[in-house]
Amino acid sequence: MHAYHHFIPRVVLSTGLFILPDLQSLTINISFPMMGFAYLIHQEVALSIWLFYLIGYAINGYFTMIGLTRTRPWTSTVVPPAQSSHRKPDPRGQRLDQP
Repeated sequence: MHAYHHFIPRVVLSTGLFILPDLQSLTINISFPMMGFAYLIHQEVALSIWLFYLIGYAINGYFTMIGLTRTRPWTSTVVPPAQSSHRKPDPRGQRLDQP
């Protein structure tokens, strides 16, 4: 509503907390689908999700503090299908019918 009527204040759904100086901030977002999901699951499951998030944040902060950073994003390696379905490929990367 703030975009149409400027007298209505803007609702802020995310914020950042700086736990350690010169490191990344702990981002807190209010997500309505996640609130609905958290309402439907058991408290133990919701607590474990929060704890694993905080543990991952602490490990990432520690690695950043000692100078270890991830240089490329996590990707999966996709193996292309074989050239022919009735022949196995050669371990050297050549087809068996080629010299």
